[in-house]
Amino acid sequence: MRQTAYTRWTIPGQANVAWQVRSFADTLDDLQVDLQGLAPFATTGILCGCLMQEGETLQQDEVWSWTINRRLQGLLAVTHATCGECLVLTAQCQSPTCGQFMDLPLQLRAFARSEDPRQVDLHLSDGTQVGLRIPTGEDQRTWLQTRTTTDRMVEDLLSRPWDGQIATETREAADALLAESDPLTTLEIETHCPECGASNFVPVDLEQQCLCSLVVWQSRLLDQVHHLALAYHWTEAEILAIPASRRRLYLDRLMVVWQ
Repeated sequence: MRQTAYTRWTIPGQANVAWQVRSFADTLDDLQVDLQGLAPFATTGILCGCLMQEGETLQQDEVWSWTINRRLQGLLAVTHATCGECLVLTAQCQSPTCGQFMDLPLQLRAFARSEDPRQVDLHLSDGTQVGLRIPTGEDQRTWLQTRTTTDRMVEDLLSRPWDGQIATETREAADALLAESDPLTTLEIETHCPECGASNFVPVDLEQQCLCSLVVWQSRLLDQVHHLALAYHWTEAEILAIPASRRRLYLDRLMVVWQ
């Protein structure tokens, strides 16, 4: 029987408990994940397929219920298992006299987080305090499907009904508190241009960077299936039942023949 290799990634909010993580782009189910669609749906498909907890696969409803912080940690775990320790981004120097492109390496383990708050306290200018819930994947899905306004999003996250229109001050305070509670969703990395030495602050969307990296691996798997199907007339399922190392041997032989 074919065995799957798993790595481990600590689950935020659960001390000494880790996910078992397999690499993406290795199974038929991985080909069915739409990485060109909306990010929350792609992330859910990846997490359900590649994470296990205590030997059990995860259900979609559970993954949708996770906070955006936990979902990002899961996506980082899968990207780490698939792509290795580091992702390399390309950024452009913002100095008006330079503009050179530079590599920005991201060490994925450096973004691991142990905390997973579900709610934080929002202090308003009138002295009152209200609970502010951390958004979940389910919130993201609902907002996308209903095209929810920013004010309504804030209302959805408050622990008590809001009377009247959300004040701009309240919305800004809520945005700032959410960013403080989960800084990885509004990440900005300082780096220095190797050409001119100028300091640059580069905004990084970690979720999008992970998904873009996994698209590359999914595309490679599609290429493998395409080449082997053309040569041997095997089905997708038959091809993906072959261990990746042996698929590579078949592909190497095909490259020799096709040259």
